Amino acid sequence: MKPLRILMAAAMISAAAVSVQGCNSIMSKDECLNTNWEARGENDGIAGKASSIISEYHEACDDYRPMDESSYRRGRERGAKAYCVPERLYNTGVAGTELTDICSSVPGSAELMVYYQRGQMVYLAQQQLDTIDGMVQICSILSDKGRWQSRRYRILEIGQAASKVRPKAKAALDKVRAAGMKKDVAVPDLLEEMKSSGMINTVLRYADADQKLDEIEKKMADYEKSRENSRQCMYSSSKKLAKSCSESYDYYSQQISELRQERYEIWSQVGI
Repeated sequence: MKPLRILMAAAMISAAAVSVQGCNSIMSKDECLNTNWEARGENDGIAGKASSIISEYHEACDDYRPMDESSYRRGRERGAKAYCVPERLYNTGVAGTELTDICSSVPGSAELMVYYQRGQMVYLAQQQLDTIDGMVQICSILSDKGRWQSRRYRILEIGQAASKVRPKAKAALDKVRAAGMKKDVAVPDLLEEMKSSGMINTVLRYADADQKLDEIEKKMADYEKSRENSRQCMYSSSKKLAKSCSESYDYYSQQISELRQERYEIWSQVGI
């Protein structure tokens, strides 16, 4: 079974979330002096990079050798034509990667966008299924933990609700995958009811608290072990050692007290 932290991350993915494609690289002085700007433009076009990178090149290079923007754009346009083809755009959507403005100057760009959008539907359907699976597994983990017995019924209820919609989410993913690049298929928002009822936020709040409590209790166990070691040397015949151990004992006792207070506050927030 996956770690709870990974499951939480999967469950919190928004169906509309995408990763931003861009470039934050800064060229060195040597690169600026020796770059073939047309070749770099072509490579950037093939990679689908946004036109905003041009300002980064100016900032990085103009003090050494002014950027040859016309050559860069000529190469970029050639690379863009290689990038902006149906299969590449579809796969970009499936990966959940944000499409830059790379295709804006390519003939027929508006018609090409449909392939990217169809790929996005596959991505959204996959994220929805991953979210549901994450919720089911989180609920299973929490319901087996003693500290959540007072909330076990509610947790199981949420897990069962997620399990019931899973077959529909899987069917939606299968359908949109089968359609592929050929036609548009809508992805139903099967999590809307769980979102609006607060089920998702509730179980994620419990899971977040559970993680924090695990961390606190591990720290407490370590501090208690250290405090016990300090206690055993508090009465040493060596006054210097006894004093050091006494100070350590007080320190660990204070840390444990603070952790107990933190644990109590977490319990209060989630109503354990």
